[in-house]
Amino acid sequence: RHKNKSMYKNRVAIKLDDGNVKELDFSNDIDEWDEETAGDDEVLEPCCSVLHTKVLTKTQAQKRPGLKEAMEKEIKKFESFGAFRRVKDEGQPAIKTRWVYSESDDSKGETLKARLCMRGDTEADTDQIRADSPTANKDTLKLGLAIAANEGFNLLSGDIKSAFLQGQTLQRLVYVIPPPEANEKDNLWLLEKGAYGLIDGSRLFFLELKKTLENLCMKPL
Repeated sequence: RHKNKSMYKNRVAIKLDDGNVKELDFSNDIDEWDEETAGDDEVLEPCCSVLHTKVLTKTQAQKRPGLKEAMEKEIKKFESFGAFRRVKDEGQPAIKTRWVYSESDDSKGETLKARLCMRGDTEADTDQIRADSPTANKDTLKLGLAIAANEGFNLLSGDIKSAFLQGQTLQRLVYVIPPPEANEKDNLWLLEKGAYGLIDGSRLFFLELKKTLENLCMKPL
């Protein structure tokens, strides 16, 4: 025991098979943890690779090859998920969009990504839009990891591509000025889904995910 309990807030001691005690510090990144070596009769392979992603400025992105293709791919995602429908521009109040560029090293080479985001902060009456979307806090995550380790569970993680474009249907009228790359001078987009950048984009995805999991007979705890 120590008077300064905060020193040990994020630390856990694990007794290894050889009887030694290993201390892990959850406050550090996983990359900084010391890896335990497997026994002579067992070789542990990593279940997945670690992606390193960095955000690019517009100037940096314009110097990368494949930028045009990345933007076209993103617009096609909006179309394939039915995230909007085209309407004639008759002067409706509309919000703008902006591009966010990132680059990931996936061990097969650097991958450029362009994400189309809505300027949801410029919507009218944003204070009236409900935006809460529950997520697991740090203590819950630690508890889940501890239970999995104790029970010998296999842990897997996944990624839902274009998650916000697969959320619940938007229940209000949100008109968007299409990006120049869409070549739609006389049209506006009427959003059908909670695209990135909207105040309630994450909430609409959460509600759809919650409904899907409950349909699979899962329950929150």
